Amino acid sequence: MSCESDGKTIYESAPTTDRNAELLAKRHHFDSLDSLIDYLPRHANVLDVGAGLSNLGTTVAGARPDVRWINFDFGYSDPFILDRARADAPGNISFVAGDATRISQTLPGEEFDAVFSYWMFPHLSIDSELPAENAARQIYRVAKQDALISIGPKTDMRLFPLLHEKESFLTYKESTLHEDEFSKEVVLATKLGPLVRYISRINNSVAAQAIGTTVGIQRDGFVLRVYDRQTNTYVGPFTHSGSRIIGSIATAACRYVVRNPPHFL
Repeated sequence: MSCESDGKTIYESAPTTDRNAELLAKRHHFDSLDSLIDYLPRHANVLDVGAGLSNLGTTVAGARPDVRWINFDFGYSDPFILDRARADAPGNISFVAGDATRISQTLPGEEFDAVFSYWMFPHLSIDSELPAENAARQIYRVAKQDALISIGPKTDMRLFPLLHEKESFLTYKESTLHEDEFSKEVVLATKLGPLVRYISRINNSVAAQAIGTTVGIQRDGFVLRVYDRQTNTYVGPFTHSGSRIIGSIATAACRYVVRNPPHFL
């Protein structure tokens, strides 16, 4: 199947998120953010694939000046996203725009002591498993022997999966683990069920187009705001502008469902 949706690739249309460092450290099987910071060896090279606007890298790099951290995300090709990601970033973190299925074309092989990724892989396998398998192979190739690799969240294939986010699929690159086996395990662990894939496909197809950016939602604690491109600000969903934006998304979503009805129900 195609990896495109209404003329846009899954990399262009997938939402850009801003999960916080403490949450992500726990999703990657650490007791706390401090535990992750302490775990990394001296002068470690670390890669976060699909980092988006997460502050995990900036926080760890700020606490560990010896660490070289790279945030890798397709969204960094958008200056709006890149400027937000770089804000207040320390000098030992880099932001690299690129395709997750071709990481080794940009970054050297067997370079990284740890590789993290969270919520990118479920999007990569929405239409086909092939992009996720290719991205997993790329992560395997750029990781050093014995490197920690944590990719999440782990999901399940039920029609109605649990709503809470789960921990990651965690392993270490060992000589006995072949990259094909690794890629299959990653896809199996992170692939969404059919209903959630369908909902995600709708979101990826209409939200960015309606809002004007993949950074459509900004979170302030438990408060969500949506991007208003008319004013270049984030507004509450119950304001006049917010209601207009959500209404346009809902209308576009309904049109999508009419054109692309689900076949699994």
